[in-house]
Amino acid sequence: MPHASAFFDTSAFPIVAMRYPDADAVFRWCREADALLAHDRAFVLLECGRPAVPASEPGLRAWLRLRRMRLNACCKGLMVVEPDISQRLTARARAELLFGHAGVRALVISREGLVGELAPILLSQSAAVASSDIRRQRTRRN
Repeated sequence: MPHASAFFDTSAFPIVAMRYPDADAVFRWCREADALLAHDRAFVLLECGRPAVPASEPGLRAWLRLRRMRLNACCKGLMVVEPDISQRLTARARAELLFGHAGVRALVISREGLVGELAPILLSQSAAVASSDIRRQRTRRN
């Protein structure tokens, strides 16, 4: 599934390393994010670096708002590595400000080594929820 992208590294899919755009590259970031979502496969985002643009940047917020349902269907979590315990609350608030409206679960973790352990859990929890929803819908129809 890997594809060339300046902002999304899919070489370890379903873990997708995400870099934030500079202010002048928000439109390109949105196009590349659309290409990632077009695959319709579940993934977990790993934040790489701090956002160069504020979470309130209009283009980024508009994209997130318009793609909310699709993002929620594909992106099963956002992991932020923050080794400094005093910065974890700030990192979580930033992640929730950006992705919380789309229903994407944000986890702030202390070290990158936890990514490989937690990504399968996020992916399996979302699959269990989807399976439960399908069973409920079938029960209602019968």
